[in-house]
Amino acid sequence: MGLRSNLLQTETAETNPRSLQFQTELESLLGTGNVYFQPGPNVRLKYPCFIFHRKTAYQPKADDKTYLFRPAYEVTYINRDEPDPEILEQVERHFSCCHYDRHYVADNLHHDSFTIYY
Repeated sequence: MGLRSNLLQTETAETNPRSLQFQTELESLLGTGNVYFQPGPNVRLKYPCFIFHRKTAYQPKADDKTYLFRPAYEVTYINRDEPDPEILEQVERHFSCCHYDRHYVADNLHHDSFTIYY
């Protein structure tokens, strides 16, 4: 089973080259294919994993024009055990425009979320 097996059919990385490249980098950091783009309710996640979806964009303007468009992704690292500080540091170091948002526990799973402009 290839790394791309976790992509959804609605909007896949194949239809969005930016998402494909982003997913490839997340897979490289995690060392597995457990990276999911906008997983639906019928997708069974394998842990540890990253899930990500489009969030917003950085769009500075001048003279009533947008002169840069940098999409943002909300990325969540999910793990059954305590958070892995190494993977969190790797994400921060790897992506130059990365902001750690928060840690929370839901359904006995540890979640760490980031906003990454890519």
